[in-house]
Amino acid sequence: MAKEIGLNGSINVRRSDRDFLLAIKNAAFEYEELVEKAEVLRQDLDKIYDSSGLIDKPDVVLVDTLLLELRNEYYKQEIVKS
Repeated sequence: MAKEIGLNGSINVRRSDRDFLLAIKNAAFEYEELVEKAEVLRQDLDKIYDSSGLIDKPDVVLVDTLLLELRNEYYKQEIVKS
């Protein structure tokens, strides 16, 4: 998912690599093999994120403002339902 975020700026929840992920979960790989795969992926991610247009850190003030607005809207709707 991290690779998709860096490349496309989006998250795909339905995984095309589902079988591979389930194989990892079911211990179908040796630990060292997974560590090697993870290291290659980490190196790829470093390159992808260095060249992506994504920001390094979120705008905390904007996120807090959005959270407050969402909560206010939610509680307004809950009061109307009551």
